[in-house]
Amino acid sequence: MSIDYYLFYIDAGQSIEDALARMNELQARIANGSGPPDHHLPVVDAIIAFDNRFSLTEHFFCDLLAENSVSDVDRQRFQYFALNGPDDLRLAQIHFHSNHITIHCYSGTEEDDLDGYFRIICDETDYSVFDPQSQQIYRYSAP
Repeated sequence: MSIDYYLFYIDAGQSIEDALARMNELQARIANGSGPPDHHLPVVDAIIAFDNRFSLTEHFFCDLLAENSVSDVDRQRFQYFALNGPDDLRLAQIHFHSNHITIHCYSGTEEDDLDGYFRIICDETDYSVFDPQSQQIYRYSAP
């Protein structure tokens, strides 16, 4: 089981209901293909520099995209990147989509590490953190 966090643009005056609706909208966009997340590569590099247990993998939302018959356009629409640690450590998985980032936390994720991931992502992107489990919005700003 994981605890999931969603990082995306949240305006200062947005309510929890607005953030929840935006999260659901972003999740729906994944199913329709939201485009490649290449602009997040500096964030990927910063997280790996912070925690070198991670490695980058490229994924596609739809299993059908693994087939050679899929066009390059469709392949780019459904692409996302993931940072994964070694299986035995049960670290967080960080997924980079074109318009948001998700963090799936597992038992090996330390609170200080998670806080570091949040700070890096928010400093690099101006995103805020939405925790749908606790219905909280967390804002991090550059020091």
